[in-house]
Amino acid sequence: MISIHTPYDPFAPYKEGLVLVPVTPPLEVVEVQGSYLVSYLANLYGNNLSIDPRNETSLQYEVTAHANTLNDGLEGLYPIYGTGGAYDSAPWQYWDPATNVNSATGYQTNPDMTRDKALNYIDSIMAYVLPRLYATMDLDQLTSTEELVNIEDIKMVTYPNPASVEVFIGVNKDYPIRSIAVYDLKGSLVQSITGINSNYYNLKVKNYLPGQYVLQFQFDQGIAARQIVVK
Repeated sequence: MISIHTPYDPFAPYKEGLVLVPVTPPLEVVEVQGSYLVSYLANLYGNNLSIDPRNETSLQYEVTAHANTLNDGLEGLYPIYGTGGAYDSAPWQYWDPATNVNSATGYQTNPDMTRDKALNYIDSIMAYVLPRLYATMDLDQLTSTEELVNIEDIKMVTYPNPASVEVFIGVNKDYPIRSIAVYDLKGSLVQSITGINSNYYNLKVKNYLPGQYVLQFQFDQGIAARQIVVK
């Protein structure tokens, strides 16, 4: 159980209380236990023992350290206090005042709302959540310290997509494909194809179950990924 919550959110209780609809006056809906108590119980029952954010980057480590100063030792709980005072219940949200009618409402619960502020909070949230998801879902085989190659530089083509029999893959002549690893969306390795050493490859998918797959390509310059759909 991984939770991100603003403790003084006026509408969604952090510990225990009423869920409120933000109208005037606020509409009481139902009494619930919030992220703090849910995380407390998840830790008490051992449900969060599998969360081990190993191999964190420096940013992820700093975010974890900050969260641990606020969450009373509850693994998987990241309390976020915004910068806009007691009504800053969602500091990660942003609506452009010039183009979006929701911006007026956004300022009510995020009084110093800006795009940069939202992106900073989103970066922190992702830094906290991602290593925990990878660890607890055993997705470590999808992580890599190798350089990510820009898809635009590779000029990759995958056709057809969706496909039912095979997918033609083509890339820039300067980026020969060395190998392809095929994963389903649960992170399980479906197929590993090595020794390709070509700018073209026909991936046979007729024996794949219908669904979405992630192709991880190995190049001399690094790795890249592309999603395909098998129908």
